[in-house]
Amino acid sequence: MSESLDLNLTHASLGELQGGGIGYAIDQALGDAMRDCHARPALAKPRKVTITVTLTPTSTGMDMGTPVINGVGAKADVKIALPSRAGNEEFLGVSMGVGLDGTPEPKAVFTQVPLLRAGSN
Repeated sequence: MSESLDLNLTHASLGELQGGGIGYAIDQALGDAMRDCHARPALAKPRKVTITVTLTPTSTGMDMGTPVINGVGAKADVKIALPSRAGNEEFLGVSMGVGLDGTPEPKAVFTQVPLLRAGSN
């Protein structure tokens, strides 16, 4: 006697796709979006988590001329969209320098030394 598992795809079971990997991906994307909201609360732009579920029926037979469903392929895709991270505009001075081959070339230089220069810590 074989028992049939009555597992229906619902919002509650969606995360079980791909051996639970989709549930992990959904949780990760939601967490990333929430962390970004917490890190940048003054930025009112939305953070978006999009979950797309694609269902594809398969049919291998006919019953009186009508296709009979054999199964359904289920695929989920998780995407996150966060507002871009951009700094404020800074003014850089331009001075003429000399390239490695001895020809003059313009160089953009900071007019003020950055507070945290790479490698300074």
